[in-house]
Amino acid sequence: MKQVRRIPHRADFDRWIRMLTPSEIRSIENEIDRLIDEGLAKGTEVQVAGWMPGADWTGTVWDPIYQKACGRNVTAAGYCFGIFVWKAFMDRPDTWSFVGDAVKMDGTPIQSKVYFRIDDPRR
Repeated sequence: MKQVRRIPHRADFDRWIRMLTPSEIRSIENEIDRLIDEGLAKGTEVQVAGWMPGADWTGTVWDPIYQKACGRNVTAAGYCFGIFVWKAFMDRPDTWSFVGDAVKMDGTPIQSKVYFRIDDPRR
C-alpha cells in the first residue's frame, strides 16, 4: 500500500481538465467528496473508485469528463475520472492509501483502485 501524495499522469490530467469549466470541475470534485463522505457515514473505510460513478454517465456530473474533456473516449474518461478520485483522496484531511490489484472475495479482479483509510486525525 502507498499513501496518496501526488497526482499521477499530471500532464494528461491538466490537458483533460482544461476542457472543463470551473463549475464542472467543482461539481465533479464535490460529488466525489459526497460519495466518499456517504461511504464513511455508513462505516465504509474501503472505497473502490470505479464503483462510484455507475455505468451510465449521461446527464450526470461525470458526463462532461466523457463528452468534453476526453472527446468521448471511454478509456481516457475512465483514467480522467480515476485521477479526480485520486486527487479527492489525496486532498482529504484523513490519510488514505490504495492498492491497484485487489480482488473480490470470490477471486474476481477489481479493475480499479481500491482506497483504504489508514488514519483519521479527528480520532
